[in-house]
Amino acid sequence: MLKIMSMDQWLEVGREIHARYGLNPSINDAQGHPVVPNTVWANELCPAIRGGDGADEVCRQAGEHFARVLRETGKPVIEECGAGMLRIAVPVVVDDLFMGSLGGCGKVCDGGEVDEFMIRKATGLAMDEIRNRAESVASITWGDADEIVEYLEERLRVLAVG
Repeated sequence: MLKIMSMDQWLEVGREIHARYGLNPSINDAQGHPVVPNTVWANELCPAIRGGDGADEVCRQAGEHFARVLRETGKPVIEECGAGMLRIAVPVVVDDLFMGSLGGCGKVCDGGEVDEFMIRKATGLAMDEIRNRAESVASITWGDADEIVEYLEERLRVLAVG
C-alpha cells in the first residue's frame, strides 16, 4: 500500500479523516497493521488503550479481523471493536490485489458505549481512569458511518487517479 503514496501523503489523508470526521485515522497494510503512526486522536481513551499493553489485544486484533473481512468480501466494513467503539474501513485494492485499508475509529454508535470491563481486562488501566477518559468518546449515527464510507471510497478513487 505504501508504494501507492508516500508516508507523508498517507499522513495527510489521515489528518483529513480526523479533521472531517473526528476519527482516529486508520491506514493499515494487508495484514491489518498500521502503516503510518497515529498523530491525532478521536478521544482521550484511545491513546491510553494504544499506549498500554492492551494495544495488541484491542487495536491489533480489530485491525487483523478487519483485514480478513475486507480481503474476503472486498466491501467496506463498519463494526465495533472489542472496546465497543466503531471502526470503519474500506479496502485498498490495486490491480485486483488487496493492499490494505483506509478508515477510522474511536467513536460509538448512537446508543452504544465503550466496553469498560474489556478495556480494563486488556490494558490494566484503572476503572476510574477508563470511565473518565470514556466521557470524551463521541457518538455518531449509522447514517454518519455510511457517509464516512462514501467519503473514504471517493477519496481512494481520487488517489488512484492521482
